[in-house]
Amino acid sequence: MPFEETLTRHATKPIADKVTEAQLRNWYRPGDLLPGGTETVIGADRTLDETIDHIMRATGLIHGASAVS
Repeated sequence: MPFEETLTRHATKPIADKVTEAQLRNWYRPGDLLPGGTETVIGADRTLDETIDHIMRATGLIHGASAVS
């Protein structure tokens, strides 16, 4: 996720007034995923509906869907 999107999302969180942009910039690592391929990247360009659909299918919460889409 681009840093600019990280900032936008951070601004909506309760800790936004406690964690500064400089702190986020210091912590931010592009493409910083957990080892072992256990994470799914949902791009910043995905709509909310696309994201929900992806999660529902990936978790099998849509009846008859495969566990991974």
